[in-house]
Amino acid sequence: MTYQQSRLPPNGVPIVAEGTCPEARPRGDEVECVRLDEEALPKGERMKNPYGWRLSETGRKYAPDILKVGDTVIITQDAGKVVEDEIYAVRRPDGLIVLSRVQIKGEVLLLMTADGAVTAGLHAQGDDPESLVVGKVVIIIRPWRCAVLTPQAKR
Repeated sequence: MTYQQSRLPPNGVPIVAEGTCPEARPRGDEVECVRLDEEALPKGERMKNPYGWRLSETGRKYAPDILKVGDTVIITQDAGKVVEDEIYAVRRPDGLIVLSRVQIKGEVLLLMTADGAVTAGLHAQGDDPESLVVGKVVIIIRPWRCAVLTPQAKR
């Protein structure tokens, strides 16, 4: 039985600390999670060991045109082949995982902006550069913004 099956409700996706995978989360009896309806998934998308983050300013650093602070992103660990303009979870050499568009040039995985500028280049230490990709963002959940209205004071 996997971690997800033993700890989460059906269709539950664990919310873990930004910059980590579920394996890095301490095992406890309760797990914060998002429950997904299969209708929410993009057509043809497979989900293998999905997990989520709630984004801070750091989490949106490499894709601020798409990601916003407070978004919950759902990441699948089955990223498939790298596709231009998709947002991927990529493990940096220091172990931190960041979200970015990526491109592979030789043995280097490039972190890219929407306009194609390179923000960083990561070496895979003799492995395939795609080995640095640990997942793909498949869903972005933007929280509703609302105002709390209070009745006017009686005169």
